[in-house]
Amino acid sequence: MKLKFLTWLALASLSVAPQVYAENLVVNGDFEAGDTGFWSEYTSMGDQDLSEAGKLDDSKRVWHEGAYLVGSDVGVGNPWFDNKDKASFASDNKMMMVNGAYAAPGSSNDKVSVWGQKVSVSENTNYYFSAWVASLDSHNPAKLGFTINGEQLDSFSEGVQAPFTVTTDGNWKKFYGVWNSGSYTVASLYISNFVTAAYGNDFALDNISLDTQMPSPVPEPETYALMGLGLVGLLASRRRKLQSAK
Repeated sequence: MKLKFLTWLALASLSVAPQVYAENLVVNGDFEAGDTGFWSEYTSMGDQDLSEAGKLDDSKRVWHEGAYLVGSDVGVGNPWFDNKDKASFASDNKMMMVNGAYAAPGSSNDKVSVWGQKVSVSENTNYYFSAWVASLDSHNPAKLGFTINGEQLDSFSEGVQAPFTVTTDGNWKKFYGVWNSGSYTVASLYISNFVTAAYGNDFALDNISLDTQMPSPVPEPETYALMGLGLVGLLASRRRKLQSAK
């Protein structure tokens, strides 16, 4: 009976282990659909068409402060960005390239709303609001704040407090904050820049998301395999003991 119970336990552990999925509520957070689904106080330069890269005129680049461009090649968007080689993606992976400014039309004096979107949420639920960020220029790095329904999130990854300063090395880094929806069923998401300098202050955003918080870490498939091997070993050991006791 004990052996049968252990066998059932092993099979149950391998077959009904829960899988946790975090749904991204943000539309076009990876910008693969182009310049759509969000709003910004910066001026849009549209989508970058790499097939026209050799013919791209100045009106389609992010030369001027207070503009953004959705595309994958930073060097085409603005060849003067000194981190263009580090931040650029393959041609099938887009980002939002931002040329910071003193202020954008209609913005407050202390910050500029770079990206915004409204999404539906469930009540009394914890969410992660996150984005990948890279500096495009090493001078006057941007300071970004994440806001939901007017509440600025203060708890970011690696203990960084808001507004966080974008690293100047051009490498992509993920930042996030945790927010509880309370009685809200709609979340107004904002990423704002608290640096209003014209020189430098250039950065890129990608993979913006609002995910439901996982209650606990999910083991990798290899972990499940090790669990299975351990249970098989336990069964074999138990079988030997039962046989030797006969």
